Amino acid sequence: MAAGLGSVQAAEKIRWEDLQKRVLGELRSVNVITRDGYKYHSQKLEFGPDLVALYADGQIVNTVRRQDVERIEIRRRKNYSRHVLENIVRPLGLPILGALLPLVDPEPRNRAGRIVAHIGTASASAVGFAAGALLAPPFFAYGVASTPVFLVADGVYLLMPAKEFEVVP
Repeated sequence: MAAGLGSVQAAEKIRWEDLQKRVLGELRSVNVITRDGYKYHSQKLEFGPDLVALYADGQIVNTVRRQDVERIEIRRRKNYSRHVLENIVRPLGLPILGALLPLVDPEPRNRAGRIVAHIGTASASAVGFAAGALLAPPFFAYGVASTPVFLVADGVYLLMPAKEFEVVP
């Protein structure tokens, strides 16, 4: 692991026409370095005949002309830390979901039916809350057990060097 921290790799020289074929798939972190030294950060690239479009959150944020691109750095890293938050928040919603599910109104036809349905829904809601509360601890246990694994995986991907492409004419 310490060897990965200090390793320096040379950028792979590649022609513009071949670059689009090599840079496929969902990218997570992309840096486009121009000939004058500017560094643009993006999550996705889209190649045109004479420019490259940089996207973040699904929207175009910048474009760089083809002749200005000197180097492209790509990190295909995954982000597992969001799973940690999901695994903690999801069990909190189980009792609430259990309480709200019985509140779906079946539309009784008469007034007496509405009162009976309301009383039945309130008790069913309490039962649903209790059932959700009983199911929450195993989900919390999964979140607690999986958090170290997700954080280690994030750390490993963070230490992996970026793939660098140097654009040549």
